[in-house]
Amino acid sequence: SYSDGASVYDTLKKEIVVDLTIPQPKANKLFDILDEYETDISVRHRGKSYVDADRNTPEFHTYHRMQEGYQQFVYEFDIPIQQFDQICHSLDSVEMICAYFHSEEELIACRNRLEKMGDYTVASSWPGNLEIYDKRAGKGNALLELAKYLGIDPTQTIAVGDSPNDIDMVTKAGLGLAMGNARQELKAIADQTICTNDEHAMRYIQRE
Repeated sequence: SYSDGASVYDTLKKEIVVDLTIPQPKANKLFDILDEYETDISVRHRGKSYVDADRNTPEFHTYHRMQEGYQQFVYEFDIPIQQFDQICHSLDSVEMICAYFHSEEELIACRNRLEKMGDYTVASSWPGNLEIYDKRAGKGNALLELAKYLGIDPTQTIAVGDSPNDIDMVTKAGLGLAMGNARQELKAIADQTICTNDEHAMRYIQRE
């Protein structure tokens, strides 16, 4: 599953089997809105994440409150591209837009604005960021769509999470688990809290 459940990829068939992406016209509207704020964005498209090559610097990311650990993720996995704005507007669809904000006030204003539009889900996995994806998507809906694709009863699914953007998935799974190091709001709705991320969650579940 990619980008908060916007796409599910079958590695054996090498094809996307669940497509809940944002179509181009709506994605372009989002880019125009985000351009009104001081943001640092990455764009997910068909399993890849793109950033602006001209702004992919520690100074720029830090100014927009991107955590050092996530910066390392960006440098290792995201693809820097030139003419970032132009290319983003040309994409046929977008799985997710991840935006970091310099100002907490602007983040709140932008979040309220997007949520009022009703077309998107706006989540957050880190302080200072917003993750924007189609309202049909989300990890929970992707889990249910994957279960349907595999012919599995939803009650037989298990979800494990640690961040607020995992709440939907943990709630909709047959068994929803929170990691020991998860945010408190996730632990509050999970069926059970298990080991921390320093241990092996899948082995823990198998033992249970």
